[in-house]
Amino acid sequence: MYKSFVNSLKNYQLMNKTLLALIIILFASCTIQKQYNDDWASDIDYLQKQLPKKHKNLFFKKSRGDFEKEIDSVKNQLSLFTDFEIAVKLQKLIAGFGDSHTNINWQKYIDKNKVLPLKTYWFKDGIYILKTTKKNKVLLGKKITSINEIDIKTIVKKISTIITVDNSATIRNSIPELLNSLQLLQFLNITSDNNPKIEFETTSGLKDTAEITIEPMTKQNTVTVIFKGIAFNYLHERNLFLEKYFDKEKIYYIQYNKCWSAELEQKYGNKSRVKNLPHFETFKNRILYILRNKPVEKLIFDMRFNSGGSSLQGKRLIEELAKIEKINQKGKLYVAIGRKTFSSAILNTIDFMELTNATLIGENTSGMPNHYGEVRHFNLPFSQLRVNYSTKYFNASENDIKTILPDIKIELSYSDFIKGIDPVFDWIKRN
Repeated sequence: MYKSFVNSLKNYQLMNKTLLALIIILFASCTIQKQYNDDWASDIDYLQKQLPKKHKNLFFKKSRGDFEKEIDSVKNQLSLFTDFEIAVKLQKLIAGFGDSHTNINWQKYIDKNKVLPLKTYWFKDGIYILKTTKKNKVLLGKKITSINEIDIKTIVKKISTIITVDNSATIRNSIPELLNSLQLLQFLNITSDNNPKIEFETTSGLKDTAEITIEPMTKQNTVTVIFKGIAFNYLHERNLFLEKYFDKEKIYYIQYNKCWSAELEQKYGNKSRVKNLPHFETFKNRILYILRNKPVEKLIFDMRFNSGGSSLQGKRLIEELAKIEKINQKGKLYVAIGRKTFSSAILNTIDFMELTNATLIGENTSGMPNHYGEVRHFNLPFSQLRVNYSTKYFNASENDIKTILPDIKIELSYSDFIKGIDPVFDWIKRN
């Protein structure tokens, strides 16, 4: 009887200790969650106060009341979301206010273990897979038609809600960069699987499905589509700028990939990087020398990869080109534009339109002629997420158009790409 009583007492004490431990764990968990919510709430309060104050005119599309309401909606549901989801929700909120230069760098919270091993590009005939891993080789060179039975048009529409959509070119430029985020696909209810099924179509029209294996893409396991050639413009898309004279065709090709240079880095950037950058003044003098001393029948000024920088640099060159009568003529001067042509490159495109007789060729631009820009940034205090915002409005066109349309529209097909054909250069050469 006594032994039974002692055992019962021990069990009772053990139960009390267990209960106390559970209470302590629960209390600690609640405390941590509360601190987590408070930290994010302080970030959102900071964003709510600073962004309208710093932005040139945040409420040109939607009202301050809309902003306050949407901010509060996120703040009131913090306990329901992960860091990634909160960051994306804030980006989605800001995107709705219509300034494509103002955004939150939410990519900080991308989980590298939740990235689909796919590099894609949106061609004239669809979104094709250009790189993947050996385990997913069956997908290589295929056109994506759906993911987990959700068609690609619906997927594009869902992903587009987290970017500021100036026009259709913005979507075509942005979607391939976002399509491989499994977290984003799950957040947008496109898939709940960790190994989603990709429905695809071959170049001959055959359709099939494959479950994708998620793994990091490395030099050892990455496979790429087989190219029969690589177009000149793709060989040099990472250069700030370059020029080449094609003797046989008597075509002078200028590739202007960034409105930046050693001079601008010296003035506005990091002086230690100046020595690694090309000088624009040297580049400009070389161009003017060639035009005066070579039999140039056609000049191509290519800004298809140019996302901006400082427009004044390019404008000074364009003013010089406008003075050269033998080249400043219809059928002789071509400006190539496309979905990556944005910001200051848009302003330089307008310079060509106003100062020269250039023919625009290629695709629609992703940026708008009239836009907010001259970007600065601040960081949110807790998450350290970078918030980019505009400080100036550029009124470059009397007409409030959404994009610049080329005079001659030419889109790149998947077939031309793997053959190494640049259809823009090819058209100019043949015509």
